[in-house]
Amino acid sequence: YRNSQIDEAFSKVEGLKENYESIEKTNEQMEVGIQNSLNLNSVEQSAKQLLGMQKLSNKQTVYVSLPKKDYIETEAKSVDLDSNKNIFEKIIDKIKEIF
Repeated sequence: YRNSQIDEAFSKVEGLKENYESIEKTNEQMEVGIQNSLNLNSVEQSAKQLLGMQKLSNKQTVYVSLPKKDYIETEAKSVDLDSNKNIFEKIIDKIKEIF
């Protein structure tokens, strides 16, 4: 009986190995397919066919002139003096405000 159980377990293991190998092969084929579909020409063809996109023509190009200097406006920083106080100092300040 023990030998038959070992044979059954061995056949299950072999079946799982074959299944794993076929899944691994399919996975590798899918990776190659993804790599091939990610090249620039296929993306451009998909954009034209599926989405109806087109390349820009010279008439669609708009040039913008920007000033030579960049001006940066910084935000005024507000200083919160209460943030440096611990909870006890804040409680004491509130009590002092009451009286």
